[in-house]
Amino acid sequence: MKNLKFHVKPCTFLIVEDHDTLRNSLRKWLVALFPDCDVFDVKNGEDAVDFIKVKKIDIVIMDISLPGISGIEATRHIRHAFPETQVIMLTIHDEPEYRTDAAEAGAFAFVPKYKMYEKLVPLISELIRHE
Repeated sequence: MKNLKFHVKPCTFLIVEDHDTLRNSLRKWLVALFPDCDVFDVKNGEDAVDFIKVKKIDIVIMDISLPGISGIEATRHIRHAFPETQVIMLTIHDEPEYRTDAAEAGAFAFVPKYKMYEKLVPLISELIRHE
């Protein structure tokens, strides 16, 4: 998968992840896979909501457990204010109640982190095709 690249119409991603190593790795991975897209990142839900107010974001990759407001609450704010922005929850939590809460907040999809490499790219590709 190292040489795999998807040339799609330009889009913007926002990664919302409080763990620096994962956030940086995910950003590098997405930049490599989607070279036509811009990738931004923030460490918490409040910063995500504020960032989207000044920069149009197509796809948010959101953790649930964040300092300050949770990823679910941030998703609720983002989807309410910017319904065209799609959110993919990427989290260690795989319990049904988290899936339900994410769906109710308006998340497009829910991906456990241990399935990130098999699930995330197909979901992103699906979203990009439907924009």
